[in-house]
Amino acid sequence: SAGLHVKIDGRPVYADALELEPITRPVEGWGLLEGHRYLASGYWQWGDVPEDMVQEEGLLLAWGRTAGGGTYLRALARDGLAMREALGRVLQTWRDLWGLPPVDLARYSSA
Repeated sequence: SAGLHVKIDGRPVYADALELEPITRPVEGWGLLEGHRYLASGYWQWGDVPEDMVQEEGLLLAWGRTAGGGTYLRALARDGLAMREALGRVLQTWRDLWGLPPVDLARYSSA
């Protein structure tokens, strides 16, 4: 079970949840995660990002704007390392746009 709930000044601005129970409900195969084993999600309230997405073999990485002006990101991947590398490339591109230094995402990952 995973959930992300963001509040700013006590007001909910974003919620995202996914509950998986592989023991009682199989998650492999097509339909739920379309054969992908890794999932990432994120939300932030600063900086513009280009409207785009990354789609590679075994990887789908998408982002967009919420009605409240925040940015969300979702990713599905068959390989955890490939997802971490793609996320790193996309997030570093955005950090460059914002004038921020690089960050080693490996220290925040369980992949």
